[in-house]
Amino acid sequence: MKVKKLISVTIILILITIIITEIILRLLPKQYISNIENHEICFSAFKSLSDQRQILEKYRSWSNRYLPYLMWSNYPNIDNGVIKINSRGYRGEEWSSTKSESTYRIIFTGGSVAFGYGSSSNKTTISEYLQRRLNDKLAKENINYNVEVYNAAQDGYVSTQEYIQWKDLLSYKPDMIIHFTGYNDVYTGFKGKPAGGLHPTIREDLLTSDTMTALSALISIKTDRILRNSLLYQLINALIKKNSRIIYSHTNLQEIKDVFIRNMELVSDIAKIEQITPVVVIQPSLFTERKKLTQEEQGIMLQQNYDFPDASSYFQKGSELIVESLHKDINQSELIVIDGRDVFKDSEKDIYIDTAHFSDGGNEIVGNELAYRLYPIILKQINKSGLTHFNNLRQ
Repeated sequence: MKVKKLISVTIILILITIIITEIILRLLPKQYISNIENHEICFSAFKSLSDQRQILEKYRSWSNRYLPYLMWSNYPNIDNGVIKINSRGYRGEEWSSTKSESTYRIIFTGGSVAFGYGSSSNKTTISEYLQRRLNDKLAKENINYNVEVYNAAQDGYVSTQEYIQWKDLLSYKPDMIIHFTGYNDVYTGFKGKPAGGLHPTIREDLLTSDTMTALSALISIKTDRILRNSLLYQLINALIKKNSRIIYSHTNLQEIKDVFIRNMELVSDIAKIEQITPVVVIQPSLFTERKKLTQEEQGIMLQQNYDFPDASSYFQKGSELIVESLHKDINQSELIVIDGRDVFKDSEKDIYIDTAHFSDGGNEIVGNELAYRLYPIILKQINKSGLTHFNNLRQ
């Protein structure tokens, strides 16, 4: 009994100490807690620092639900003023399972960048810009057709989850499915840094049976988001980072590449049977960026290179392996491959708000570039289908 009582008292004292320390940290002037991780930068992508904090907090406080096979997905029917989720758990307005003869439907999937993390609203995501640009092109040529772009992307998804998504996505009669992908697969190779607890080699049967793995991953994500609000947690985390370095393993990049290619091959096989055009866009990041970095972006990289040495070479090698294999191992007539790593090369503006996510302006550039590259393919398919009437189609 004495041992149990001692343990109970010790736990209570520890909790009281933590609470008191947290209160003291919050009462201290900011200059006394300057060691807290990451100096906050006011990115030019936002109107002000308060606007930036308000928007990003909407994303950081986001939570997911457990789903069989996929492990996690957005909670349905949510609108927090920045992000609106429909009844199916997808970003945007309600989806329709029916489609008119004058509609070309695209489904856009991927991870948090495709989802639109950091965008100021649903209207400033890549998928929305892509939809508007394609419809502008059709209208300019007086083509009586409408393009719909549905956003099926989910935070943290890797190619395995994107492939599994097809089972649900097919019911919406898409003409094209775009995978804006690659970054999260490579990211899972960080030693001790898996994306949401999901290893890219997990197969559908394991996702089905290993429910506890999925639940523990969701609990871990939720706990981390709660702890991130604690100044004590941030201070301890900063001190740990200051005295240690995360080591990345290049040895598993081959395995990651093999899994990614396998998933894209499966996607191509399904697309061929269902007569859908599959597209894979290799996602750019600051690690693989070919543009001249702005002062703001250089600041992000400086912090990242300090915290995560060797990350740049790791991501460059991983993305290069994937791109080379996509061109070498997959029939290009069955899978359209777009290397997005050069999409910002001519831009002199601030694009990134971290190493992976874009500003609204960055999303617009990507949406416009994809529209430019895909429009001829879409126009050819519309013309071939014979389901539209051309009033003044330019030859």
